[in-house]
Amino acid sequence: MIGLEAVALQTPPLHTQLIRFDRRYIGQTTTLGGAGLFGRWRANERIALDFGVRSGSLRFQRAKTRDLVAQDLLLAELAALLYIAHGEIGHLALAGGIGGLGHQIRYSRSDGREGTQRAGAALFRVGLDIELLLTRIAFVISLRAYGVITDRKRTRASGTIFDDVDPELRLVPLPVFQTHMLGTAGVAYRF
Repeated sequence: MIGLEAVALQTPPLHTQLIRFDRRYIGQTTTLGGAGLFGRWRANERIALDFGVRSGSLRFQRAKTRDLVAQDLLLAELAALLYIAHGEIGHLALAGGIGGLGHQIRYSRSDGREGTQRAGAALFRVGLDIELLLTRIAFVISLRAYGVITDRKRTRASGTIFDDVDPELRLVPLPVFQTHMLGTAGVAYRF
């Protein structure tokens, strides 16, 4: 099957020093919204391979000064699914996999200074998938947990906002180790 899905990705919040926001309005987690494209090939009744590309975006903007921080993520992953329950219409599977994640953080300040940071990360996932199968259409719901390892030292920073700043501020404002949660709901065409 091949399909499209809506994505909600829960991550730890950014803690950047380049543009400061009131922490009372950010909270302990942030949720990025996006979309995804996935393909699934069933090797037999119990095992399937899943490949997906998913995105998520989030914007923070100050109302008075119009300072903006934009976070965009792009995930590519490969997983194996083990079907543990079968019905006439519904199937339940456990999933595990690996992949890569690209972070992009853009800054825009009211004084005209702008900049972009990009970094990559490795990810490891475990999750639960539900498939509701019709003749040629399937509805797929997934809940996944990701372990994310970000390579902060390979941050690519560009833009005027990074002129004359401490080298530590040029690194993406993310910890090396993070945990993300992802929920998807999609529709697929079955071959």
